[in-house]
This record gives sequence, C-alpha cells and structure tokens, in this order.
Amino acid sequence: MASLQSFLYVAVVAVLVLSPSRATALKRSTPMQAAPSPLVESVCKSNAVGDYNSCVKALSCPQAAAATNPKALTTVVLKLAREDAKATIGQILNLLKTGPSPALDQCLKNYQSAVNSFKMVANELREDPMSANYDVKVNTDLADECDRALAAARVTAPQLTAANQSLRRFAMIGFEVTSQLQ
Repeated sequence: MASLQSFLYVAVVAVLVLSPSRATALKRSTPMQAAPSPLVESVCKSNAVGDYNSCVKALSCPQAAAATNPKALTTVVLKLAREDAKATIGQILNLLKTGPSPALDQCLKNYQSAVNSFKMVANELREDPMSANYDVKVNTDLADECDRALAAARVTAPQLTAANQSLRRFAMIGFEVTSQLQ
C-alpha cells in the first residue's frame, strides 16, 4: 500500500512539473522578481495594455529583460504568445478527451489560428510593421470568440477563461510594442 501511495505521489508531482502550461509559468516566475527593464516598463504602462502588473509578470523572463529595442522585445513577445497558445491547445485537447464539444472545438480552432497568427506576425515584422501591428491585435478577437462559444454552450472551463485573458494580454502587448516600430 505504501508503494502505491509513493507511486501516486510521484505521478502527481511529475504531471504538475511536466505540464506545458506549468513549464511556461515556471520560466516566467521567480520568487523575487527583478524590476522590469525600462522598455518593458514603458510598454506595460501604455493604456493599450491595460493591466501593468499582469503585463510585467507576462514579460518577466530573461529574454524580455535583455531586449534593448522594440523589435527585439516584439520577437520575445511573439515567442511567449506562441508558447502560451500551444500550451492552451494541449489543455483543450485534454478537455476534449472527456467527450465532443462544439465550443471546445471552436476554441481549439481559435488557438491554432493564434499560433499561426503569431508566426505570421513575426515574419511581417521585417516587411510591413504596420500590418504586423494590426494582425497581432486581431488575436483579441480569437479570445473573445472562444469566450462567447463557451458561454453559449454553458461550458465552464476556468483554465480556458484564464487562457483567453492571457491571449488578449499578449495580443495587446504585441500591439503596443509593434506600434513602436513604425
């Protein structure tokens, strides 16, 4: 019996530690957060971004702190946004294992579109920063559409509500930082 309890404990810890969303969160959080870089601070203080503390937390990785110009920070933001959206796809796929759900299918399509969009925006940066600026912001619509699909189907999925907030946040951070490229 003790060995079964030990096995279950190790399994639970492994799931928590190796979960994609947990891994992403671990990369961005440290017990004592350093002050944000001047560039991160200026982006997070913009009215477009909204919640300063959430923005700083989202950009509390070494790559964002090391970014010295808007283009470098945009690259970091887009990478973080893609990682976050990919982790959400994994969460949705896990939820779909319990049974079919048109609302979850809609959210899955939206997050797949978000991953593709963030890749496309990264490519647009070189050629057309104005298009990149518009295209990154459109991701807020994908989050809104997922929220509406969940509400209409009366699906309660707090992790997706949080993921939609995160997608909106990254889209608005991306919008703000790409606006500085023009």
